[in-house]
Amino acid sequence: MTIQRQYSLPNCTLILEGLSTTSAPVDARPLLSILINAECHLAGQAAPLMGGRDFFENLVNAVNHYAQEFLSGVHVPIAGDRPSLVKLQKINPHLHRLTVQQPADAIQDHTSAMENGRRTNQAAPTEIDLTTVQLFDLVEAVDQFFADTRTLGDLSLQLAPASKRYTTRQESIAKQAVPAAIGVSSLALAAVAFFFIPVPPVRRPQPVAKPASTTSVSPSPAPSPGTQPSSSPSPVSASATPSPIVVAVSPTPSPVATSPSPASSPIPSPRTDVNQIQTALNTPIEITDPTQVEALQKQLYDKLDRAIQTPNFDQSLVYRVSVGKDAAIVNYKPANAAARDNAKQTPLPALVYTPVAGSTASSEPTAQFRVVFKPTGALEVSPWHGYLTPSTPAPVASPISSPEIADPARLESLTPKLYKQVVESWNDKPAPTFRQDLVYRVKVNQVGAIVGYEALNRPATDSLKEIPLPGLTKAPSSTQPTTAKEEPVALFKVVFKPSGVLEVSPWRGY
Repeated sequence: MTIQRQYSLPNCTLILEGLSTTSAPVDARPLLSILINAECHLAGQAAPLMGGRDFFENLVNAVNHYAQEFLSGVHVPIAGDRPSLVKLQKINPHLHRLTVQQPADAIQDHTSAMENGRRTNQAAPTEIDLTTVQLFDLVEAVDQFFADTRTLGDLSLQLAPASKRYTTRQESIAKQAVPAAIGVSSLALAAVAFFFIPVPPVRRPQPVAKPASTTSVSPSPAPSPGTQPSSSPSPVSASATPSPIVVAVSPTPSPVATSPSPASSPIPSPRTDVNQIQTALNTPIEITDPTQVEALQKQLYDKLDRAIQTPNFDQSLVYRVSVGKDAAIVNYKPANAAARDNAKQTPLPALVYTPVAGSTASSEPTAQFRVVFKPTGALEVSPWHGYLTPSTPAPVASPISSPEIADPARLESLTPKLYKQVVESWNDKPAPTFRQDLVYRVKVNQVGAIVGYEALNRPATDSLKEIPLPGLTKAPSSTQPTTAKEEPVALFKVVFKPSGVLEVSPWRGY
């Protein structure tokens, strides 16, 4: 059974007829392996171009070869011993001539051409002028044929890059010689200019004297009456030139027995001073205003609470977070091993401030906070150095100025005193409305009086009105001596639970 394949474009149609040498399944597309006839119908041409396999192979090779030349601008001759039956040549940028040398038996009327009583196998060549649009429709039809794997699978397109010997220079030799001429001229002018520069005189280096042998000490003139002597030495100047270095030191007119020698008072290094100044400039200023710290704490809590996700860790993650005056997270540092290993499970890496490319973050004042992510999903944000108590102007979180009571027996005797006064005052208040534990660090003096406290989580900060600690805190007297303020204190952990249970224990255990 004859198989026909057709590849149609608006200005060109290829029709192939042939046979198959293999049997294909019923539902498969048959394979056309033997070409019997090939027809090329071009728009505007009454008669199609017809021929067998030789005609079709010459057509596809000529079309692909010309298309590559047209697009690249590089002419490469067609390799082969036999002349091609199909040729394409450029008439102008928009017109291309297709020449086909058809055998006599391929003419449409299939008649034999006779000349001088002898039979010839060649007929007059057919010439067709194609526009660029028609040419590329013909190229597209040929590409569709090569993309069809079920038609003439043994016929493939051989593509190879053009050799450099076929490329032509786009610029003339004169233009190519201009850069070389300019370079030679510049070199000659530079040589002439350097010729007129005088040779610098050669100076033999002078020996450098040792500082010990070249140090001269000249006492300054005696001060006039009524004039205070200078208490600082005169400036010291050092020269970096190879000439001998002479250091002049003018000591103050003080007695010889009390004047320090030059070896005992070394001059500080300028680089050390610069490093100290640079360190001081790079050290950020900490925000300590209680009102501003409280406002930043609430903004930080809201920002983290909106971005927090379902926890996937077993231990509490504790971080020290630096926040700027605009509530932007400037930096954060893990405070325990679990926080260092699970930082990506927190919103901190995504919320930390990133400077614009090419700039650095300025050392603006920052507030330090203690942020705790708990495995239950709870979030705690508190000042890193603690809160201010309602009765004391100094931060409660800085008990360094007061010595700490560490005697276990003393702690054991103060624990029930603290518990009794807190639980009795708490029973007088209404039933608690908070839903999370309120954790505080409480300072107690030697007689069991509360002298300060510190909230350790956000609920503890928001629920101060529901606990008795603000009313039980003892305010220091304004007439009390300074040494009395530094009396020893004991630190306790006090937890108010929503169920009404109170827990009191030494801060560092028994």
